[in-house]
Amino acid sequence: MNLPRRLGLSAIILALISLPSRAELIVDQSFPPPDPPPAGQYFGINLDNSVFPTSLIGQSFTPTFSGIDAIAFFLQDDEPSDGRGGSFFVELMTGDLSTILATSGTVALGDGFGAGATFDDPKNVTGSEALFVFGSTVALTPGEIYAAVLRKEEGGRFLVRGRPTDGYLGGRYLGSSDPNNDLFFREGSLIRAIPEPPGILLSGLGLGAVALAVGLSRAVLRRPGEGRAGGPTIS
Repeated sequence: MNLPRRLGLSAIILALISLPSRAELIVDQSFPPPDPPPAGQYFGINLDNSVFPTSLIGQSFTPTFSGIDAIAFFLQDDEPSDGRGGSFFVELMTGDLSTILATSGTVALGDGFGAGATFDDPKNVTGSEALFVFGSTVALTPGEIYAAVLRKEEGGRFLVRGRPTDGYLGGRYLGSSDPNNDLFFREGSLIRAIPEPPGILLSGLGLGAVALAVGLSRAVLRRPGEGRAGGPTIS
């Protein structure tokens, strides 16, 4: 196979490898908004740092997995259409809040993020879940308590949603002394899956395979001494 064909096939393969991957969260601990939701039993914690500059906004949990890749909270822009949005990250800490074990990447939420979600009946929380991913798997000891603290880097006023009915027994909302208060959350491990490549790349890969097959067949059909300078070539 000549050099142009090799380069073309290599480019197609590299394009497939470089496709962005999907990440699926395999949940260990969670307290999701219930379905059906009981009306009037939800609260929103204000994440505006100018109002609560020192409050611990987060949730403690007790894992059964030996590691964590990501954690999700349910957030809402409390002042939609102000053109601001907000940027947030999570600090994973020991249960006594003395040590930061890992910090997630920063997640930028657009103006109006989650503003249309309703946690009362009828429930519609689509578009309000924000996933915070750590750079690598953080080792945990199953059965020990850990804390995920939500921090605001910049932006407008947001709410993080929860429920005061002790729905999660393995931890509690960090900003309250009431053990019945919990934030809605999901945490666990990520499985990254490469999505199906677009049709144009599949077509390109098929053409590359045909070119490779043609090149190989020509190599097989050449008899000893043919194809070199001065000898006949099958075409």
